[in-house]
Amino acid sequence: MRLYQRKKHGTWWCEFYNARGERIRVTTKCKDARAAELAARQLERDAHDPNRPAEDAPSYPVTAALEHFIHHGCPEVADATVGMYVEKSGHLKRLVGSRDISELQDISIMQGYIKQRLDEGAAKSTIRKELVTMRQTLYAALESKRITFDPRMCFPRFKAPYKPKERWLTPDEFTRLVSAFQPWEEGDDPALKRQGAPHRQLWLVLAVYTGGRDSEIDGLRWEDVDWKGRMIRIRGTKTRTRDVTAGSDRTIPLQPVLAEILGRNRQPRGHIVGEWLNVRRDLHAACGPRRANIPPCSPNDLRRTFATWLAGMGVSEGTVAKMLGHSSSAMVRKVYAQIERSSMARDLAKLSGACVISVPNNGAEQASEALVSQESLGKLAEILTNPVLGPGIEPGTRGFSIRIPTLKSIRKSLGIDACAISEPSTRVRRRA
Repeated sequence: MRLYQRKKHGTWWCEFYNARGERIRVTTKCKDARAAELAARQLERDAHDPNRPAEDAPSYPVTAALEHFIHHGCPEVADATVGMYVEKSGHLKRLVGSRDISELQDISIMQGYIKQRLDEGAAKSTIRKELVTMRQTLYAALESKRITFDPRMCFPRFKAPYKPKERWLTPDEFTRLVSAFQPWEEGDDPALKRQGAPHRQLWLVLAVYTGGRDSEIDGLRWEDVDWKGRMIRIRGTKTRTRDVTAGSDRTIPLQPVLAEILGRNRQPRGHIVGEWLNVRRDLHAACGPRRANIPPCSPNDLRRTFATWLAGMGVSEGTVAKMLGHSSSAMVRKVYAQIERSSMARDLAKLSGACVISVPNNGAEQASEALVSQESLGKLAEILTNPVLGPGIEPGTRGFSIRIPTLKSIRKSLGIDACAISEPSTRVRRRA
């Protein structure tokens, strides 16, 4: 091998022969003689054996470990969780991907990673998910005997307290949001044209009256509606693994307003509304002052609205959890905090140790404690059963009725047996 410069103080070039005896002349791209020598030796090694790794190359880089974990290390994880791992591994590859996985034993590497991500403006909750991805990757590497050290020693203490969102829509806000998606007409602002498809209004009604995730609403089909049994199947995907049916797959009753609206648009088969691309962007735009003029909301806020309205009507946490597709009510208590507020007044009534006469017979007293009143839901139902949902949807031909909890059911939920109070009517009827 020979090193030389074509001009003074220029870059160094090298000359050597490859495995076939051919003379190779190539630049090292280095102006320092020592660096040029190291680069030239690496070029010569590559010329003799292109598949031979560099001497200073990591034996098992973090990038390779992440790829192995995502494709082979989590077969029993839900597809949505795998998607999260793929998304969060991007910054890990960018910042520590070139390091050998054994270097992560030095805790300062992940400390530096956390500091850099914070400096970049990443939220603590986002960094926590990235650390979870890295931790699971190390455990997968430990199982495959790529490493022998304890993965827990690689991570510093990092607190990212979880604060659940509290945004939910009142019936009035929801009505204004639905109205913001009225079909676009000639002469309207062209920027609103993409917002005017009637099926998007139906998408919103489905989201609020089924509590489905946005992907579940997109996947709803007419075959999922049981018209005789007045039920609708929600094809849950959140807890579906690659070999096991989704635990969030559920069947819930059809709410009367939703049943009436779906009945007017009934089709034999196919998707009910189909996929709504950029739903978050469009919802945020619809909430603006020029349209609905309400605080911004997301698809998950519509799901939270469903749970909050049920809580305001006195529905138990366990029932709400089943309708949301959760395996337990723990997530309902943690995320949908408004449910606890709605039940405070009823729970405090237990302190008397006697019959709760003050509990209203409709389960949602028209007081400050109530989240959603029967009157407001009735007004919302009247609006939704009018021709607000665009072409092809006609006003209702019958009244709107909803079932209300009786004193008997309330006493049962409170554990009160002895109470001689006449039962109120179990059905309230409003004419559309």
